This record gives sequence, structure tokens and C-alpha cells, in this order.
Amino acid sequence: MLKTQWSLVLGLVFAIIVAIFASLNVSEVSVNYLFGKAYWPLILIILGSALAGVFISACFAAVRTISYRKKVGQLEKEQRELGKLLAEKDQQLEEKEAELTLLKLTITDKEDVEVVNEDEEDTGSNR
Repeated sequence: MLKTQWSLVLGLVFAIIVAIFASLNVSEVSVNYLFGKAYWPLILIILGSALAGVFISACFAAVRTISYRKKVGQLEKEQRELGKLLAEKDQQLEEKEAELTLLKLTITDKEDVEVVNEDEEDTGSNR
């Protein structure tokens, strides 16, 4: 916000300086074109040049802004794709953890069964 305000203030100061400079130079000057020559008041030449500069700067800024927006769109699309991939990997991880838990339970159950069988054999041989 502050940067925008400073840009506006500097733009206004520059416009005032150009206007003062142009108003001090009101005499006619010759302007040579490729196909001829014309006489224009210097104030119009100065203001026209300043406006042409603003227009050219605005065009470059617009091209850069469009380029940045396109890049942002590409990055957002890539981010969505990576998010989907991450979600898939998380789901696969959860499935593998569930399988691992099931295997651990199966192994624990088998060990318990073996311990019970050993206890039964031990008690059977004591009789």
C-alpha cells in the first residue's frame, strides 16, 4: 500500500515538473518527418514525448504482468498435480501401514498359539 502511494506521489511530481518545463517552452520548432517537415509548439512535442513514454512503459508492464500471470497459472496447476500425487502417496502409505499392522497381529496371534501349544505339551508330559 505504501509503495503504491509513493509511486503515485512520484508520478504526480514528475507530471508537474514536465508540465512546468513544457509551459516554459511554448515556441514553435520544426519537426522533420520521413516524408516532410512540420512546425509544432515545443510544449506539444514535450507532452507528446512524455505521453509516448508512459504508453510504452505501460505496454512493457502489461506484457510482463501477462507473463507473470501465465507463470503463476502454470505453477498453480503444477501445485494441484503435486497435491493429488501427494494424496495418492498418503493413501498408499496408509494402506501399507494397515497391511503391516495386520501382519504384526497375525504374527502375534501365531506366537500366542505356539506358546499355548507349548504349554499344553508341557502340561501333558507332566501327567
